[in-house]
Amino acid sequence: MKCLHSAVETGDPAKGASTIILKAPPNCLVPWHYHTADEQLIVVEGSVRTEMDKMPARSLGPGGFAAMPGKVKHQFSCGAKSACVLFVSFNKPYDIFWVKDNKSK
Repeated sequence: MKCLHSAVETGDPAKGASTIILKAPPNCLVPWHYHTADEQLIVVEGSVRTEMDKMPARSLGPGGFAAMPGKVKHQFSCGAKSACVLFVSFNKPYDIFWVKDNKSK
């Protein structure tokens, strides 16, 4: 995503478990996608709107936590007036599959 900046905190996303720091400006949207790995995120700064297939959307502030099982479609956006910062962890190598149409939300 052009609006998303990232840096690897721990691990090697190409080989196994890892934690990545993400920084997103206001209104940055990471559209519907899924990963093979389980994903966990913790909000450090900002207001992050998370959505997961067949679940209600939630807004998370600093300290907010979300867990997305592998292969479950989800998306998130930064809804704050300033940048959002998150720690995102994966339990397996990182991959991403974009969903063109998420009709089951």
